[in-house]
Amino acid sequence: MFGNTRAHYALRRYNHAAMDEDLDTLLLQTLQEFEWRLRRLEFVLHGDVKKADDDSRATSVVTRLEKLERSLQKLSSESQVVSEAFQLRTSTTPPLE
Repeated sequence: MFGNTRAHYALRRYNHAAMDEDLDTLLLQTLQEFEWRLRRLEFVLHGDVKKADDDSRATSVVTRLEKLERSLQKLSSESQVVSEAFQLRTSTTPPLE
């Protein structure tokens, strides 16, 4: 349709940038959902939850994921139900290759 025109290349660059932005937004939303679900699970199991960090958007994604992983490990070590759920999930999930 566009052939090899300048408009075609500009449109491709725009679409690529928009897709990258959409993926970034999706990643951040997914991370926020994980964090929210963890707080909810902590509330169900312990009855209290510390307030979420207001500066979570300023924290890097890697740092947030590491914190999430530590929290899940702690929760698993404190709750036999959570530990068994993780073991069940691990035993039924095929390895990533």
